[in-house]
Amino acid sequence: MRNFNINGATIQDVRFSGVNVNEVRFNGTQVWGRIIEPNPGTSPPPPTTSNLLNPTQVQLNAMTVGQTARFAYNGTNVVGTGSAVQRTIPANWRLRMQCWGGGSPNRNGTFISGGYAQGERLFPATVTTIFFTVGERGYNHIPNLIPAGLFAGNPQTSFLTPRAFGGGGRTWVHSSQGMACGQGAGATDIRVLVNGLNNRILVGGGSGSTSETAQITFFGGGATGGGPRPGTQIGTPSTTDAEPGGFGLGGGYNVAQGGRRNSGGGGWFGGGNGNNDNAASGGSGYALTSTSHRPAGYFTQWSQWVLTNAWTSPGGLSNSNGVIMITRLA
Repeated sequence: MRNFNINGATIQDVRFSGVNVNEVRFNGTQVWGRIIEPNPGTSPPPPTTSNLLNPTQVQLNAMTVGQTARFAYNGTNVVGTGSAVQRTIPANWRLRMQCWGGGSPNRNGTFISGGYAQGERLFPATVTTIFFTVGERGYNHIPNLIPAGLFAGNPQTSFLTPRAFGGGGRTWVHSSQGMACGQGAGATDIRVLVNGLNNRILVGGGSGSTSETAQITFFGGGATGGGPRPGTQIGTPSTTDAEPGGFGLGGGYNVAQGGRRNSGGGGWFGGGNGNNDNAASGGSGYALTSTSHRPAGYFTQWSQWVLTNAWTSPGGLSNSNGVIMITRLA
C-alpha cells in the first residue's frame, strides 16, 4: 500500500499499476490536483555492501546460492566515460536482479535518486550473455568538461556536453552565464543476448536535472519519471525547441540556443528537457512482464525472459551514481 497526496489529503488505499493517472473520480466527482507518486523512501536503499564488488567472470561463476554481486559505475569523473560490463550467466541459475538509476543533485547539493526496478528469472539451460549498464549521476555544474582557460577572455564561448552514461540528456554550457545549466542522470539497466536498447529487460530511470533558481530535481522512475515531461512506459512527451527525449535517451539540446538549458534523465523512455528556470524531467523505469509495453524492434526472444516478482518504484532516497545488484537464488 502506498500513500498518495491529493489536494492536501492523504489517501492510503489507492492502487495504480503502471499507468499514468491524470484524473481521479470518486462516486463520479472529479478530484482535481496533482497526484504525488509515491512519497520518497518507497524504494529500497542502494546497497553499500555485497559478497562481490564488480566481479570478474571467474568470481561470478563461483557465486553460491544466497551470495550477492554489486556492479558500480565504472567511469571516471569526466562525464560519459562509463561502459557496459559483459558477463555470462551459467545455465539454470535463478537470479534476483535489482537496478537503481543515477541520481542528480538539486541546487543545494542534495541528491534526488534515480528510480528502482527489480525482477527474478530462471536462466535457460545454456550459458547466457548479459550486459550490466550502470547509470552515471547527473550534474548541476560540469567542471570536468571545461578546458583550461575556456572562460578567460572569451565570454561567449559555449560547448555541448556529452550524455551522462546511461542516456542522460546533453546540454549547452554558456560561459557568459556561468555553470547554470543542469545535466540529467543516466539510467541503469540489464540487457540480455545483445548490448542494445531493445534488449533491456530491467531499467531504473535516471533523475532529471535541476532548474536554475528553484530548489528542485525530478526523480527517475518507476512507471514514470518525475516532472512535467517525464518518460513513461510508451514514450516521452514531445518538445519543439530541443533534442527530444526518447527510447533510452533523455531530452537535451543539440544546437546553441542561448539561455540556461537543463536536460532530462535517461530511462526506458527518457525524460524531457527543461528551459531556463524549468527543471528537466526524469526517465522511466521498466521490468519485462507478459503485459508490459514492447516497442517495435524489441528483441524477438523476449518471451523467454519474462520476469517474476517484478516491480518498479520512483526514486526518493539519496544516491548519486546508479547500482546493480544480483543475488543467486538457485
